[in-house]
Amino acid sequence: MDKVRTWKHVQAQGDVILGISNDLLFGYSSITGEWDTISYKGIILKEGSQQSQSRSYGCSDSLAFCVTDEVFYMFDGNRAQWYSLEYQLPSGFTAGTFSVKNDFACAILPGAADQDEIVNIAYSAYTNSFAIIRNGGSSGHLPKYVHGFIGFKQMSVSGGSEVRLAGYSAFDNEFDVITVSVANTQDIDWDNLTDYFPDEGAVFSLYIRTVVVPFESVRADWYSYSTFLGEWHTASASFNMIENENYNGSIMQGGFYSVDSFFDGTEWGCVFYSGLTGNYETVTPGFFPVTLSGTAGRSVFAASDDNNVWGYNPLTKNGSVLNLSQGERAYLTAANDYSTFHEWSTGSDSMLIWFYNSRTNNWHSFKTPEHAYQAGTFGEDLYLYKSNPENHTVVYSSVRDTLLAVALNENITYIPDIEGNLVALASADHSVLINAGKGKVHEMNFNFNPQGLGTGSAVFTQPAAGMLYGYSGESDTWTTLAATGEPYLCTNKGSLGLVTIRSGSKIYYKYCAFNALTDTWIELIPEGAHVAYALGYRTALIIMSGTLYAFDPYGTASGVSPASITAVDDFTLEQNYPNPCSCNTTLRYILQKPANVTLAIYDLAGREIRVLVNQYQSPGEYSVVWDGKSAGGDPAADGLYIYRLVAGNSCLARRMVRSGSYNR
Repeated sequence: MDKVRTWKHVQAQGDVILGISNDLLFGYSSITGEWDTISYKGIILKEGSQQSQSRSYGCSDSLAFCVTDEVFYMFDGNRAQWYSLEYQLPSGFTAGTFSVKNDFACAILPGAADQDEIVNIAYSAYTNSFAIIRNGGSSGHLPKYVHGFIGFKQMSVSGGSEVRLAGYSAFDNEFDVITVSVANTQDIDWDNLTDYFPDEGAVFSLYIRTVVVPFESVRADWYSYSTFLGEWHTASASFNMIENENYNGSIMQGGFYSVDSFFDGTEWGCVFYSGLTGNYETVTPGFFPVTLSGTAGRSVFAASDDNNVWGYNPLTKNGSVLNLSQGERAYLTAANDYSTFHEWSTGSDSMLIWFYNSRTNNWHSFKTPEHAYQAGTFGEDLYLYKSNPENHTVVYSSVRDTLLAVALNENITYIPDIEGNLVALASADHSVLINAGKGKVHEMNFNFNPQGLGTGSAVFTQPAAGMLYGYSGESDTWTTLAATGEPYLCTNKGSLGLVTIRSGSKIYYKYCAFNALTDTWIELIPEGAHVAYALGYRTALIIMSGTLYAFDPYGTASGVSPASITAVDDFTLEQNYPNPCSCNTTLRYILQKPANVTLAIYDLAGREIRVLVNQYQSPGEYSVVWDGKSAGGDPAADGLYIYRLVAGNSCLARRMVRSGSYNR
């Protein structure tokens, strides 16, 4: 660094690292292996040590942001470059909310409570640009939105009231704002509108009930937005109104859909809005609920009465009704693509745990000792149930749609943890690591570190044996390293685990990083005094006095000359997008003069995977889509690839990441 700086904050996630000093914003991308810095102006709006939607800086897998009272700063890890937008705070501003995902970042900045102004700012990684409106909306569950966000603002107007609805989609980087009159309608449950059931979602629906004839008929109006589609959709319907009952409906915000229930004295059903098509659909499951309960996930909806449980996928329009026979049930809950509940009979010594999979439209059950009100542990795609004290254990994977029984020792207390497709059950002398994605179980005779489990790997230490253990969920392989020194801290988030080694009084004497992408341990003995470190899913930053160390999980590509990365004047090769990619990704380049052009993809060993272009081309802009397959038509494995463009006697190369876990 060119001068002494005070580091205020360091954040890391995925392939991006964000550092904030007293005058500088620092960004590192392991996607491109490049750094970028920018001097910032203004005062950071909200600082804090913990992740929070009120904190005005942060990271996703590929983006980082920082918002001051003058400028919105954005680091795009796909391009390894800072961008900025100057703006003006609304009058009466006191606090805002912020969010960053893999393809967008946003700030919601409301003015005074008695004013209608709410500034909404967003950056789209798809368009590489900002968007801003000054009459937007606020959201009570901003961090849960993906690919955009939705907000609303209640407004008082002459003769009644209105609500302003604002939706933003990162795919086109545009806002869509509508105003809806809510005068002379049944009361709207605003708290329910901010209650989001799944961990993430792309839709929002406002429902309005208007009494047409008291105790006879009611009209329902729905206003729905999908960040996939980028526009508001509406629908209306009329129902019979039950005598002496205010009919307000019951909305649930699912992940990629929303649902509203109705009952008009004849039948019970649901109105679903699909965030993938923008269509509304009315469905009646065919049973009469005396006592109704329901739950919503990303693509699954489940509802039950005393005798039936209905599992349904509103996106594929497939569903199945399960008839209950044992009389008692509890814990009807949903996650991404599955729902589960307990069923038992009074006086029975066993019970069934049921699972409905919205991908396959199948039901599965598992018999276990009856502890009806012992809840399991949820993951996005996994469910772990462990009976106490028998330790009768099962793991359900919604991706595989399978149940995996695990044998544990009785009367031992195991501490459970779920990350991605991995499950850790830790105890002092016997610990178990479960790879539910591959159906594998690994047993160890030492205690697992509490912070050692990540979404794609695990790092554990066995101090008595002086060993470090690294596990890759992708290869289902253990890799060990003999520790020279005393392990001090063990942390992990994704495919990169970090262990700090102490030597005497020097706590941060050495860093040992386990890279699950390559099944290797890397050691670093840094120079200088320790300042701070941050760990992301695939990269890490270590700050020492006078030196910054960024971990590159992909290393140096063999088989490709470093000189081929040098820029040339004859043409430009852009970073592919999206990156990381799970299916299709686009490669763009610009030719300044005609040439024989070859664009090919290589793995890290230098082996040619696919030739995308091999022809003579005129000057101009070109784009090519790689579908993630080899020349033989087989899907390429997850990992790092090099794409190289040769035009005449010049060439350029860039790196890209293929990852099935990347959720576009």
